[in-house]
Amino acid sequence: MPSKVKGIELFSGGLDSILAFKVIAEQGIEVLGITFETPFFSAAKARMTAERIGLPLV
Repeated sequence: MPSKVKGIELFSGGLDSILAFKVIAEQGIEVLGITFETPFFSAAKARMTAERIGLPLV
C-alpha cells in the first residue's frame, strides 16, 4: 500500500490559512504547517491556532 501523501502549508493562523489546511486535510493529505517570525510579525497567533485545529507546526 502506498504511503500517505504529505504536504506543507505556510501558516499564519488567519482564516485563509485555516481554510487551506481544512481543504488539504479533507483530501487525505497529511499537512505540516510552517510559520516564521520577523521583527514586524509574531508567530504567536499561528502557534495558538495550529494547536487548536490540530495542525503540526514548525
